[in-house]
Amino acid sequence: MRCTTLVLSLLLTACGTSATVDPGRDSSALGPDASATPDATEPVPDGGAEAEGGLAADALALADAGDTEDAALAPDALPPDSSAAPDAALGLDAEAPADAGALEDGALEDASAAVDAAPVDTGFSPLDAGPWDAGAVSGTSCPTTGQGAIVASGTCNVFTAEESGLPGTGENATVPEYALGPTGTVQNALVVHIHSSLGSPARQIADPTQNFYNAAAQAGFHVLAITYRSNAVVGITCNNDPPCFERVRRTLVTGVAAAQAPRSLMNITVDEGILARIDAAIRYMAAAQPSGGWEQFIANPAGADAAQRIAWNKLIATGHSQGGGHAAFLAQLEPVRRVVQLSSTCDATGSAPAPWTAATRSWATSPRTRFVGFAAPTQFSGNTPSGGDTICPWHVAVWNNMGMDQANQHDDAATCGADAHGASIGCPANFARWSTLFQ
Repeated sequence: MRCTTLVLSLLLTACGTSATVDPGRDSSALGPDASATPDATEPVPDGGAEAEGGLAADALALADAGDTEDAALAPDALPPDSSAAPDAALGLDAEAPADAGALEDGALEDASAAVDAAPVDTGFSPLDAGPWDAGAVSGTSCPTTGQGAIVASGTCNVFTAEESGLPGTGENATVPEYALGPTGTVQNALVVHIHSSLGSPARQIADPTQNFYNAAAQAGFHVLAITYRSNAVVGITCNNDPPCFERVRRTLVTGVAAAQAPRSLMNITVDEGILARIDAAIRYMAAAQPSGGWEQFIANPAGADAAQRIAWNKLIATGHSQGGGHAAFLAQLEPVRRVVQLSSTCDATGSAPAPWTAATRSWATSPRTRFVGFAAPTQFSGNTPSGGDTICPWHVAVWNNMGMDQANQHDDAATCGADAHGASIGCPANFARWSTLFQ
């Protein structure tokens, strides 16, 4: 895997790619081991390159919304043979197969038989040794200049999963997470944002003031932007294998390898999963700011695992690109207050949504009443994506497959004249729209 990444990096260097990424960046140019440090003068967000469909090099391009915020920076195309990589060694936030047009008749299995998932243990017993027991936790204020800068109206802190009590050896455990306190009328609800693949919370910030996190906080919500094992690129990993989407998402959300999950994920640890990261972040902030209202998001402090400790009815799961698909899958497992999918969910083979997204599945949270979608539209020539969001062209098809209310499908995000896929998180012109998605 690391060899593949090195080869891809060398190829891209030869092709003139100059983009730099942070350790978790959602990039179609660099792989999961990318260690280049982002330009500190360029506070740009993840756009998420969901390589949907067999969309040639421009669809498999660097769709980082932050880069598109820098005037009209054109995407960096991948090498022509990039679709041959079977896993996350390709630095793509790709939730759909690289060759979506190759769906064979009958390949889409019935949703009820999509995944033979293993029993899920969502707990992480070492959490009871976390810093919240020390009685003295201090948070670092969010940066206001440079990469990941944010100027918040209320409190804003950064910390890492390692600082919150999880092992520092986990994927992205040393990458900063963000926590914002609410301003205005407090909603007593928590917006948890899940970044796109190979990304980071910092690179989802469109502008120091007009960004998704501030929009939520100013609407009265507590906000957490967490990290997780985001080096697994769902679409590339699940190329032309519809049931794979659920196996990969279940694995990344719970931190426990599902039955028949790809070999590249069999070594995942619970602390790398989304559940553990949410749980640890909430408990960390409850200790860091005892009067900040964070403790209300802990349902049962003595719960045996993360799923039992989190107050799901107060949680709004949001995510961009691959992260939006994780938010939706999390809501299939747990009864959350709301789900906000930004340029997602993208799980499809050809134009056929993945089996796990079917409305007929068992959902802990109703997609019809509690799911919201926000994206820039895709233009089609026949059944071929030809413009707009060509990275995640089948998002509306997936929304409909989930049974989402048409009134909650907002396929009209402003693009700021740049990358359509990254626009839903990276275009500051959407600032006023973001706050309406949580209600």
